Amino acid sequence: MGEAIKRLVLGYIPSNRCNLRCKYCYISQIKDWGEAKPAFQYPIQQMVSGLSKERLGGTAQINLTAQGETLMVKDIDQLVEGLLRQGHFVELVTNGTVDRVIERLTRLPEELASRLMFKISFHYEELVNRKMIDKFFANVDKIKASPCSFTLEMVPYDELEEKIEEIQKLCVQRAGACCHLTIGRKDDTVGRGLLTNHRHEEYLERWKPFDSRMFEVKMELMDQKRREFCYAGDWSIFLNFQTGEIQPCYGQPVVQNIWEDISKPIRFQPVGHCCTQPYCINGHAHLTFGVIPSLELGSYAQIRDRVCVDGTHWLKEEVRDFYSGKLAESHTLLTQQQEKKATRRYRISSACQWIKNPEKIIAQAKRQSRKLTGNLSGKTAKA
Repeated sequence: MGEAIKRLVLGYIPSNRCNLRCKYCYISQIKDWGEAKPAFQYPIQQMVSGLSKERLGGTAQINLTAQGETLMVKDIDQLVEGLLRQGHFVELVTNGTVDRVIERLTRLPEELASRLMFKISFHYEELVNRKMIDKFFANVDKIKASPCSFTLEMVPYDELEEKIEEIQKLCVQRAGACCHLTIGRKDDTVGRGLLTNHRHEEYLERWKPFDSRMFEVKMELMDQKRREFCYAGDWSIFLNFQTGEIQPCYGQPVVQNIWEDISKPIRFQPVGHCCTQPYCINGHAHLTFGVIPSLELGSYAQIRDRVCVDGTHWLKEEVRDFYSGKLAESHTLLTQQQEKKATRRYRISSACQWIKNPEKIIAQAKRQSRKLTGNLSGKTAKA
């Protein structure tokens, strides 16, 4: 076994810039393409140093995802390289069409590139309509030939049903294996239900030929309120890379700006039984890495990897080994009594945050409700 995962860092970059306009994208649904390109508020090196192994307590899995296309964010390649040089594993969300950045990252030294995974959103219809399908798979080939890992996932929406076999054959031919499936949501509605006109059972059955464990896990977690003790906030954090603000999890108050003074320790505290969400947002990552140790869904490697027709894997050995681990392997579980105390402490501390700055927290909750809830649990529902 290689390194064990110490922390899960779910990173968010509030940029809506994208070179695609997928009809099922949550930005399209809320008609919010006009946001200006933001700059990071802190220097790249300060951000990278603020996420050192010493400060995080060990090796982290760091996800980088923008609201639009992540690789169109200025200096994203420098940020990725810096985090890899810190010794972490980086998961980079992309639509797979930004050649320059992909070229740069796949040419990193092997000791860095071997810890990078491209989480590629496969927007089949948009790529075909824009005549970008060959460009897309050329970049997949480039990644596959490098030390980097990758995974392909597609939003299974109703208009693609007649093309299921066509898409499967194309993926096997061009990527070596069938793409995984994520789920789309109706982000322009209050309930944010599944982006389909079918009943859940019908929806599952229609897309069953893809045999995607990723899809199965997401559907299992949909609308299931979690009531177990959760270590989010301690074993994982949600980080706004633009501002440096961290939250223990989605819908929780900001507890610290970790970029302001990187000499200060990061405050880790489990939310316990204080989950605010109707179901586990981004649960396919949170729960396969094990923020709720009592819930067994398999490993993150199992929902991301595919074995190709030539016997190779989408996830190279180092990433596959790391993604097979659980956060509990690097932490000590609390006793039931300690869990009760931790939950009580978190209730008090989160209430204090509300009292100190209710307007900021309400604004934050509204932003997340509108822009994050539907997509961060299924990030490829965007372009």
